[in-house]
Amino acid sequence: MPYRMVVSLLIFFFINFRSFSQKLSADFVFGQWKVKDWLFFEKVNETPNEHAQRMNDYKRCLRAKFRIDSTGIRLLNPKNDLCYFDLCDNNFSISPKWLEKRIVADNDYTRQNQGAEMIDSNIVGKNFVRYLDKNYTKPTLLLLDAGCTQSYGDFAMKICIANKNRIGLFMGEELIILERIVFIKKTHSFF
Repeated sequence: MPYRMVVSLLIFFFINFRSFSQKLSADFVFGQWKVKDWLFFEKVNETPNEHAQRMNDYKRCLRAKFRIDSTGIRLLNPKNDLCYFDLCDNNFSISPKWLEKRIVADNDYTRQNQGAEMIDSNIVGKNFVRYLDKNYTKPTLLLLDAGCTQSYGDFAMKICIANKNRIGLFMGEELIILERIVFIKKTHSFF
């Protein structure tokens, strides 16, 4: 294959890949989502009773459902489903802030920080991305800045996009993995 043709193809793919996040609108993540997993990255020294309470909260969180729309991110039934999630009343669809983080092989820094490396740099470790999707193959992870902070820190929540049906709400010390709730239209049959 001629050198110029290869270079032209690489430039074409690079331009199209870079413009992916610019063409994508924030309503890509709008809809109802159910919790698939809730991961804690902070090392916690807890008593057996505290651990049992956290596991009880974890089980309740796994039943939770979220709604993401132009008014923000919220739990659908916050009294029964506990994820220690502060409401996100921010319309991030007006001028969405997209971030791309290059996926790198894990090292001591990425293993220790479990995603927090994204705060200080433009990289993310492969292990963190595997939490979202074990079969993820793209070279970068696309994030949408939700612009909301959680009560325990000043890190703005990021929506990590694995694909159209799986995202993660990353709050710096924890990750709530969500799967899209797909509503199937019923068709009526007379036979």
